Amino acid sequence: MMMSNLIYEQGYFNKQHKLRYLSGFAARSQSTYGRVFLKSRMYEELYAKDLYDFNEDEIKQVMSCLNPLNLHASRQSGGVIHNYIQWAMKEGLRCAPTNPLDGVGKSWYGQFIDTSKEIVFSEAQIRDIVSSLNNYQDACIIQMLYEGVMGEGYSELLNLRKVDIDQDNNLLHLRNDNGRERKLNVSDLCIKLVSAALDETKYLKNNGDVKPGTKSPYTHLVDNDYVLKISATRNKGNGRGDKHLVLRRMKMVSTYFNLDYLTGTNVRFSGMLSMARDVYAAGKKLELDELTAMVDRFDISSLNNFYIYKTNFLNEATIKKVYGL
Repeated sequence: MMMSNLIYEQGYFNKQHKLRYLSGFAARSQSTYGRVFLKSRMYEELYAKDLYDFNEDEIKQVMSCLNPLNLHASRQSGGVIHNYIQWAMKEGLRCAPTNPLDGVGKSWYGQFIDTSKEIVFSEAQIRDIVSSLNNYQDACIIQMLYEGVMGEGYSELLNLRKVDIDQDNNLLHLRNDNGRERKLNVSDLCIKLVSAALDETKYLKNNGDVKPGTKSPYTHLVDNDYVLKISATRNKGNGRGDKHLVLRRMKMVSTYFNLDYLTGTNVRFSGMLSMARDVYAAGKKLELDELTAMVDRFDISSLNNFYIYKTNFLNEATIKKVYGL
């Protein structure tokens, strides 16, 4: 096929084949698979052929370009390519009679993961970040996530009110927007930060590091009994923040410390890894029975999620890398 006859519209190389393949999937899957095809286009143009005609070495270049964060993501992207090639073979589109990804295993997918990226953080790193934050509003978010507070759309954090804090027993009464309620025992530090955040009335912009000439270095917070407080200028409802409040503050913290992967999810994963480290240090295996306390603390509802975590980061190799054991 001549280059002049290829169709590149809407970002896809050979658009008609890609769209025909994607039409068999739900919208969410189409979006996920489509991202792989957008990345593969550069190499399809380079080799003047569709992804379904790629050999293993050419597919490796696409996989490297996709830059997966972990093994699960790498396998997912590889699965998209594998299934697309299978479809093309059934349609009589692929020239070669075999699929180059048949039979590839964990080590093959693992070679594309950039291990230099800091996805999970040590206990010491989290402690340093928390102690360097000048707003209790920010510090308590990091600490609560690290100790297992989250909920659907960060709702366990956002729903937390004064009445939910039991300082005498270090307990937080947590309410998830999905209807689930639970009590979680937390550290002295977490209780201290949550209680201090409750009393905060001003929020320092950019952790107090503002540019000269800034009209005001802080913003006033709403006076209510929620721990996480919105800006007084944003108070249009009952004073409860939404998930974007947490996302904005996490983005500020990650930018301030130049840590691109310091997200709410990764702080939570870091807390899970800390618990796994304790199990490993005690000479026990990192299996579900040994990690039941983690399952409860971090409200892991699906065994499938647990085993995905084990594949991605909750394992001996990551413990040794992060903690140097």
